[in-house]
Amino acid sequence: MKMNATRISVWISVVALAVAILSYRAAIQATPPSKSARVLFLAGGESPFWQLTAAGAKAAAEQYKVKLTVHLPEDRPNSPSGWRAFQRKNSTAWRSAQVRLRTRALRFATWLARYTC
Repeated sequence: MKMNATRISVWISVVALAVAILSYRAAIQATPPSKSARVLFLAGGESPFWQLTAAGAKAAAEQYKVKLTVHLPEDRPNSPSGWRAFQRKNSTAWRSAQVRLRTRALRFATWLARYTC
């Protein structure tokens, strides 16, 4: 069975593409990341459940060499290290996110009412 020139060129292209893909994957896996990731862990309280999840997050951060910031708010609403203090410190970011979410929800509700009725 003879192979014509078109089939030979197709097979050469397929082999060259496979070699290029494999060499690219090897180069990506061999290159270490330049910056370590930063993760913020916000817990919902100081109960034993949240303490265990924070401990697990710390163990994972050490294993994967990630910078981790753990924020365990106190259960008292007006404590200086609590969740409300975190919200006050970042109030502009929270407000802008809430406004965006409300705007998107309103647009979706308007669209839904227009096209379903």
